[in-house]
Amino acid sequence: MTILEYANWVPLPTPVTTGTTVQSFTAPDGEVWVAANGVNSGAWKKARDVFHCLYSRAAAFNTTSTAAVLACDTRNRDDYTLYNSSTGVFTAPVAGWWQMVFSSGASATAVGQLVNVLIQDSGGITVAQFNASAGGAGIVTGVAYLNRFLNVNDTFKTVVASSVTLTGRTSYDTTRLTIDYLGTG
Repeated sequence: MTILEYANWVPLPTPVTTGTTVQSFTAPDGEVWVAANGVNSGAWKKARDVFHCLYSRAAAFNTTSTAAVLACDTRNRDDYTLYNSSTGVFTAPVAGWWQMVFSSGASATAVGQLVNVLIQDSGGITVAQFNASAGGAGIVTGVAYLNRFLNVNDTFKTVVASSVTLTGRTSYDTTRLTIDYLGTG
C-alpha cells in the first residue's frame, strides 16, 4: 500500500511547521506516525520507516578502569535527533520496541586487556554490556545490544571502561552506535 492509499483512509494531520519536538499519533491499525518541524518539510511518516540513526566517533579518546559516558560525536544519519551526540544520551520519542547497538574499540598492548562496552539507563543501571578480551597487542572491540520495549522519554547512555588505560579507536567500524525503532509489537 502506498502512502497516498494509506492517507486516504487515515486522516493525516497537516504538516508540522512549528515547535522543536517530534509530534506523533497512532493510527487505528496501531501504526505510529511522526512528524517534526524542519524534517521532511514537516510531513507525517511511519515511525518504523524513519526512526533510525547512525553515529560514529571521530574525536580521540582513552578508556580507563572507571566507566564513563562515551558520546559518539559524528552524526551519519539521525533526521529526528534521537541521540544527543554531546551527552551520549538517547531519548525515546515514542513508546514501542527499540534496538540499540553500541560498539567501541581500543588498542590493546597486551594479552587479556579488557574493554567493557555498556548501555545504561537514566539511573546508571547497566542494561546491556559486553566484555571483550584482547588476544594480544592490537584492536579489541566490544558490542552491546539492547532490544526492549521503551516508554516515551526513556533514556539510555553509551558507556565504556577498560581494565587499564587504553587508546580508543575512532574508526567508523570500531566505535559506533545505531538506534532503530522496530514498531509497537
